[in-house]
Amino acid sequence: MLAKLSYVIQRGYLFGIVTALVCCVASPVVAVAPAAGVWGNGIQRFSHGAVDGGNGFREVTLNAWIDEAGVTHGVMVWRGDVFQELPGGDIHYGGPANTYFFEVFHIDFVGDGMAWVYGVVTASPQGIGDGEVFGFLFRDNGRNGYPDELNGLPIDAGNYLVSP
Repeated sequence: MLAKLSYVIQRGYLFGIVTALVCCVASPVVAVAPAAGVWGNGIQRFSHGAVDGGNGFREVTLNAWIDEAGVTHGVMVWRGDVFQELPGGDIHYGGPANTYFFEVFHIDFVGDGMAWVYGVVTASPQGIGDGEVFGFLFRDNGRNGYPDELNGLPIDAGNYLVSP
């Protein structure tokens, strides 16, 4: 029996079990209202490779919210919007993906399931977009059965959640 207890202690299992029990029993249960924000990922495809003469898509992923003090937080990633002609289409900088990373600074809820999200570019291929401000319009159509939308057009895949 002592050998089994020694094995459990050596492997750290006992520490994990005790930690889990202390956290569950000793921590108070606090109800937290969901924050207002916009979350998700969506992609739009404008051309589908050689059959369409090139690659063209737009993808935006984000995690943005407004805290209890009214301060906006979050990050956003925008890829695409650079058409690559095929065959042999040469794309400068980041290729057809041309990824831009953003720090979100403002969310404007404009209607049922709709919000504009604004961010400043913090990183882009070779710095071509750093410091620029962009806004995207997200529409959560989960309530009506239609595809969610990005900038007024339906997404081909993904899901956005807009929670005012």
